[in-house]
Amino acid sequence: MFETGKTMLAFDKLNFALQEMHVSLQFYNLLLNNKESDYFLVKFRKIDLSYYSNNIEELHEIHNELIDSEDSSMYGIALAAKARYAVLSAKEKHYLERLFGSIEIWGRYELYLLLNTLDQINIFQVTKTVFWFLSDEKAYDYLRIIPDFRILFMRIVVMSIFRFCKLGKKKMSLMLFMKKRKIFQIAYRQNLILPINFSSNLLKDIGYTLSKIN
Repeated sequence: MFETGKTMLAFDKLNFALQEMHVSLQFYNLLLNNKESDYFLVKFRKIDLSYYSNNIEELHEIHNELIDSEDSSMYGIALAAKARYAVLSAKEKHYLERLFGSIEIWGRYELYLLLNTLDQINIFQVTKTVFWFLSDEKAYDYLRIIPDFRILFMRIVVMSIFRFCKLGKKKMSLMLFMKKRKIFQIAYRQNLILPINFSSNLLKDIGYTLSKIN
C-alpha cells in the first residue's frame, strides 16, 4: 500500500475530513486509542478527595503504596500524592519537569499529574505548558471539547493563576485570568457547562485575589 500511495491518500482524506469538522488529529487519536486505565483515574480522584478533605494519612498511604513501583505511571501517581502534603525532592521535581517537557499528547493521566504537582515544579515549565494549551487551540481542542478534559484544563489554569499570584507576578496572573474568562464565556455560550465550583463565582474570587497583589 505504501508503494501505491493509497495509505497517504487515505490519510489525506481523513485529515481533510477532520479539518472540515474542526477536529484535531490529537483529539481523533484520543478517541481512537482511549487506553487510560481506570485504576489511574481512581487513584487521582482519591488524591483529590484526600487533599480537599485534609486527609494527610490517606495521601501518605497512596505515596507509600506506589513510590517503589517499577511502573513509571505508578511512580508519577506517588509523586502526585506526595506533592499534596510535602515538598518534593530536587530529583523528583527534575523527573516531572523532564516528563512534562516531553509529552506530545496530554491524556487525563498527564493532566492530573500536572494539576497535582504544578505548585512545586519550575515556574517556567508551568508557564510554557499552560501557554501551549492556551495558544494552540487547534492542537489542544479536545481540552475544550471533552467534558473530563475541559474540567481538568480549567483547574490547571486556575491553579496556575494562584501560583503566579503567590509569586507576585500580577501581569502574568492577569493575562491568564483574561484568557480563562474568555474560555469560560465561550464554554457557557456553547452550553459546555462546568461544575458549580468552576462557575463565575470562582472567577470573581480570582479577580479579588489579583486586586490584592501590590
